[in-house]
Amino acid sequence: MKISKTKIGSIADHQIIQYTLENDHHVQVVCMSYAATWQGFMVPDQNDKLHNMILKFDDVREYLTNPYHVGHTIGRVGGRIKSGDFTINNVKYCVPVNEGQNLIHGGAHGFSSWNWKAATEILQDAVKVTFSRTITAQEDGFPGDIEAKISYILDNHDKVTIQFYGQSNADTLFNPMTHVYFNLSNDHKTINNHELQINSHQHVETDVQKLPTGRLLENRKTAFDFFKPVNMESALAQLQQETGKTQFDDAFKLADREHPAVVICDRSDHRQVSVYSDRNGVVMFTANPDGFGKSKEWEASHPYNGIAIEAQTLPDAINHPGFGDIVLRANKSKVYTVQYQYEEI
Repeated sequence: MKISKTKIGSIADHQIIQYTLENDHHVQVVCMSYAATWQGFMVPDQNDKLHNMILKFDDVREYLTNPYHVGHTIGRVGGRIKSGDFTINNVKYCVPVNEGQNLIHGGAHGFSSWNWKAATEILQDAVKVTFSRTITAQEDGFPGDIEAKISYILDNHDKVTIQFYGQSNADTLFNPMTHVYFNLSNDHKTINNHELQINSHQHVETDVQKLPTGRLLENRKTAFDFFKPVNMESALAQLQQETGKTQFDDAFKLADREHPAVVICDRSDHRQVSVYSDRNGVVMFTANPDGFGKSKEWEASHPYNGIAIEAQTLPDAINHPGFGDIVLRANKSKVYTVQYQYEEI
């Protein structure tokens, strides 16, 4: 097992460093210090050629300008918060909004806007890189200065573990996640041939601004029913037929935490990734990040090439009883864990 690093760019006179973790099977995890970004989940094929199962940009500058948050760590809070308003201990806070009237993905100065420090470790059966940073209340608008750490761990069972650590000097919110887009196919042109399974019986109802209403809707016999594996091309067609929408951007409440939250499968290239989470929700988003800045004609002629899987507590939980507790109490640390198990099928 080994770890390597290289400089791939800079931001505000700080070097952006890329880290490559490799296990004994030559599976690799690639990530960089800017936004603690996950850039590669590399697995060898039958000819020992490495294939990346997640989307990435070749030019590091695209990570600074593309709005799709490809591979970014999102925090303090993933998803939307209505009006940027929330209440803790009967005190109302207003965080600067960055999507119309609302806050999304931690705001303009959230986790994904910073270059992080890093430390590496070679463990007995794993390799690890930990990104760390203290973000002040003055910097991102949330109450309390938060000490945050994001660790990527690759073991010899071809499993990637991401841990999110937070500790604040005041009660604050903490619901981070990784905005990773999967495409298991060799050509990465489309996700239409992928099968997706989500361990869920309900999804979150949203309004026209994609804000949760607080209601949970039943998935059964709808386009949102992924309890058994579903072909993505069929699911997208059913979604459009039922709702008129052409893409998924929806939060699912997980049925339990004993089974995988999500399983993504590409039978043609014999790959499968099972996602395990210790939280109650997952957002599934179908997109083509390469379409940013392209014409509508280009977008129409290019099927979605990525499935974003965002494991987190349900969005806007602070404003909806029953959605989950995302309050991080002062001087109490909290750790969340998401795991990605690769299998050749």
